[in-house]
Amino acid sequence: INRFIKVDFQGFVKIIDMIGGIDLFIERPMHYDDNWGKLHIHFDPGQQHLNGKKALEYVRFRADANADLGRVKRQQRFIAAVLEK
Repeated sequence: INRFIKVDFQGFVKIIDMIGGIDLFIERPMHYDDNWGKLHIHFDPGQQHLNGKKALEYVRFRADANADLGRVKRQQRFIAAVLEK
């Protein structure tokens, strides 16, 4: 790997907000609540505009039948949308 960037969650949120958010089509309902970890993810299917906070929720979600593999695919779609923007 010739180039890479490393950011924490706060840096991720700031970068996405700096570029004005990302538009993505959400294919399935995504709902997850972790009260202990203060993580609440709620998306309905359809076209969505994700600010930094919502984008972080989207890329972290793994509470469906595809678990981590589904999360990896969503992260790949997200990165493609960022590069396209």
